[in-house]
Amino acid sequence: MMDKSHAQTEKLVQYKIEKKTLEDELHHTFIFQPTVSIGANMDVPFSAANANLSITLGIDLLKAEERKSLKDEIDIKEREIQEELSSIEFQLKMAEESIHVANVMLDLNSKDVETTQTNSKKADFLLKQGERTSLEGRQALLSYDLAVIREYKASANLYSAQADFLILF
Repeated sequence: MMDKSHAQTEKLVQYKIEKKTLEDELHHTFIFQPTVSIGANMDVPFSAANANLSITLGIDLLKAEERKSLKDEIDIKEREIQEELSSIEFQLKMAEESIHVANVMLDLNSKDVETTQTNSKKADFLLKQGERTSLEGRQALLSYDLAVIREYKASANLYSAQADFLILF
């Protein structure tokens, strides 16, 4: 079988992208946002020049609440990712089981084809010997045809189960 660690759904990829975006936003959100002001004055008549620089750190500028909110959103995305991974694991198990059942059905139907083909040949031989009626010969041939149809259907079910499995990768 395939490496299950590569199984993904569109939803899982979306959750991972959203989580990475939130982590990047958290990384670039500072604890506080300082305000820097630079000013310069020059009074020509008195030949005095001065410059001032001010940095303001205020409580209102703290980003703790925003960072907490981002961390909470990241935790939610991580839970969504874990739920989706559990769902994928369940889907994989179901797909593997479907493939197994389809294989068993195909094997049974293949054996049924062999058996009904043998019975049809036997009925045809006995018909030629006069020991069977033409109705019994046709019935054996129809049983063989039905077995072939069932075998084809079992093959189609197997391919469908394999396709469902591969969709997860």
